[in-house]
Order: sequence, then structure tokens, then C-alpha cells
Amino acid sequence: MASDRGGPTLHDYIALWAVKASKRQKDDYSGDQRQAFYDEHFEERHVEAYKRDVRSVLRRREIQRVTSMLPEQAAILDVACGVGDVVSSLAPRHHVYAMDFSFHSLGLVGLMAPGIPRVNSSLYALPFRDESMDAVICLEVLEHLPDDRPAVAEITRILKPGGRAIVSVPSQYYFDDYFHLMGHFRHYTRHELVSLLESAGLRVERYLNHYPHGHNWYLYVYWSLVSLNAVRARLTGDRRSIYEWKLGWMSAPPYTYLSQCLLRIIAKADGSLPLERLDTSTFCVARKTGGVSDAGSNGR
Repeated sequence: MASDRGGPTLHDYIALWAVKASKRQKDDYSGDQRQAFYDEHFEERHVEAYKRDVRSVLRRREIQRVTSMLPEQAAILDVACGVGDVVSSLAPRHHVYAMDFSFHSLGLVGLMAPGIPRVNSSLYALPFRDESMDAVICLEVLEHLPDDRPAVAEITRILKPGGRAIVSVPSQYYFDDYFHLMGHFRHYTRHELVSLLESAGLRVERYLNHYPHGHNWYLYVYWSLVSLNAVRARLTGDRRSIYEWKLGWMSAPPYTYLSQCLLRIIAKADGSLPLERLDTSTFCVARKTGGVSDAGSNGR
């Protein structure tokens, strides 16, 4: 997919370096080893990280606002659900399903969200009936697929008329390195994502807040904390992550207190952005066209 964005910024180069640093002990992505690559993508330590990380908290809040407007007993599927932090945060009044290509990831979902049905499948062939879902959540998935159009078509197929797709894809500048580091085939601009969704019969209703300034700031805060924690671990031998370690007199890790401050600052800084005009707005809700106009009246 050709991109209309300009050249990389200094922040783009720093973000790439951060990914390389975090993946330095991981194998490169290989098309012949996709299952093994994704089985090693998440580890048990990521369960706690996804619970606490500021970026994950902000994303879950946006998704909860959308799903809270769905009818009672709505059927919701999270495709490529990762460790399951999103499905674990959804209201119990809905029927929630977790799907992933990786058996290993589905095992972690059992730790994060016990009791939620788990399905092993490819996004190219979802094992659900036509028009059976009120909503499908697809977060940071499409960039991992060699061909994203059949996958979006599958999402549209299982959505009820008027059903919603909650989609997020990366919008930062795409370096070829991302293919080997993360298994990414492409990144997107807002226009590219809209075009992809419309080609499958999904019309963007609204853009969800991706907190662009906050995410940029947090990159530097996060790596500062990781660096300080690495020094602390070397001096003390304590290998707990930034999300877990705490001083003896504290009731919670320092990250917990810091995250509350960061959430307030980020929400204030990015709370009223013109999302519909930002090229980085690649987090959105799209409605399946050709049916009723409101998902709340899908045959209910």
C-alpha cells in the first residue's frame, strides 16, 4: 500500500530505535515461521504490563465507551486478542469472544480473562456465521497480514447489518525494519485506512482518540523508566519490571502513581483534538453499511 505521508521525523527514528531495543533478543519475523514468531510475541510478563500500561488503559477506555452503547447481550469478537486485556475489560452483560492465531496467546488470555470463550483461527477464515456479531474489535492486526483486504472482508461478513468494527492500525512512518522486528507489512495513514474499510462495505462513523501527543511523550517517559529500572536491577538483583517493583513503604509501585498523573495530563492535552482531520487518526469505529443505521436496533 503506497503511503502519501512525508519522510520520517526524528521521533520516527527514535521510535524505531525503541522497538529494536525491545526486540533485541527476539528472532526476526519469517513468513515460513509465522506461528513460532507469534507464539513468542507475548510472554506471561506482558499480562501485568498490559493491565497497567498507560497506553493500554487509554485504549481500553475508548473501546469501553463504544461497547457501552451496544444492546444487552451483544456479541463481541476480539480478533487477534493478544493477552486479552481488552476482552477482560468489557461489560459482563455482553457475549464476548477472544480469537487469536497463537495458541500461546490464548493461554495468556486465560490468565487475563478466565471464562471468556477462546477460539484459535486465522482472520482470513473466521469460524463464525454470517451476520452473527454486533461488534468486532481488530487492534494492531491488519499490518501483520500480507493481504489486509480479505481479512477486512471477513470482519464485514460476520458483522450484523449496522454492526460496528473497532479498528486500530499503526500510523507512524513505516521503515522496512518493522517487517523483521514486528512482522509488519505496512503502516497506514487515515486516508489509507478509510479506503480499506470502505472497500469492504464499512463506513467510518467516528475516530477514537489515539492521544498522539501523549503517546509521543510517553515514549520518552517509558524508556527513561526502563533505563532507571535496569540500573536498579543491576545494583540490587531485583528483576521486577517497572510495573511491579515498589519501595518497601509504598502501597503500590511508583509506576501506579506516575500513571495516574500521566493519564490526567494526557487526557487534558489531547482531549479535544480534531481527530477527523489528523493523518494519524487510524483508530476508529466503522459501521457495516447496507443495513439499519443503528447497531442498537439490530433485530432487537
